[in-house]
Order: sequence, then C-alpha cells, then structure tokens
Amino acid sequence: MTITEIKTKLREILENVLDEDILATDFMADSTNLRAWDSLSLVNIFVQTEKAFKIKLPLGKLATLNTMADLLAVIQENQSA
Repeated sequence: MTITEIKTKLREILENVLDEDILATDFMADSTNLRAWDSLSLVNIFVQTEKAFKIKLPLGKLATLNTMADLLAVIQENQSA
C-alpha cells in the first residue's frame, strides 16, 4: 500500500471517529486543534485502524500517539513487519 493510500484511509478513519473534516495536509493535527480528539476517540481510532489495515498495533504505542503523523508512522512500521 502506498503512503498516499495509507493517508487516505487513515483520514477517512479519523473523520468518521472524530466527526470532523481532516485536511489532506494536516497530519500534524492533534488534541490541541481537533476538539473531538480525546482519550476515548484515540482508542476508537486505534481499533478502527487495526481493522482497516488488518494489522495488530502494539498497545504500548497508544500512549505515544500525539498526532496523526505518529499514527501514520506506527501503521507504516507494522505493515513492513
């Protein structure tokens, strides 16, 4: 899967969970500029990401996800593993 395809799918997950429009270039967005980004939504994003990409993300990574770019990096790591 290309980086563009991953970003597109991830953006769809984020928009569905957060109920907000996410700009394609806004992968540094986090809880300070997305009002719906909280601990519960992060868990939902984590679970939906595992389902969508058919990967198992390490639970320890959950606490380190501060931006969408962080989540993108974790997805890429797990797809290449």
